[in-house]
Amino acid sequence: MAIQNKATDIMFGSIVKYNISENSSNFSKTASIGFGGYYRIGDGIIPKVQLQWDSFALGMSYDVNSSELSAASRSRGGFEISLKYVSQNSVFGNQSKARFF
Repeated sequence: MAIQNKATDIMFGSIVKYNISENSSNFSKTASIGFGGYYRIGDGIIPKVQLQWDSFALGMSYDVNSSELSAASRSRGGFEISLKYVSQNSVFGNQSKARFF
């Protein structure tokens, strides 16, 4: 959620990751690919693909308007690229990892 002056931007979504490689020694890194998307309430949808290697994630998404702003953008969205770093030394530690069997 983002709030700026009188504007409020609320989004929700999820990414499902598939592990390409697991840590098998101290020298190998975990790699995964993720697919998902987000919904911005009353304004748009954002499908996303993400590649993660160890603590870095590179994502590519396409932001599409579904509100009255789609007339101004002629229903064309925009590509977005993201680079994310996930610290292994968080305040909460590395205790909670979701595992599905």
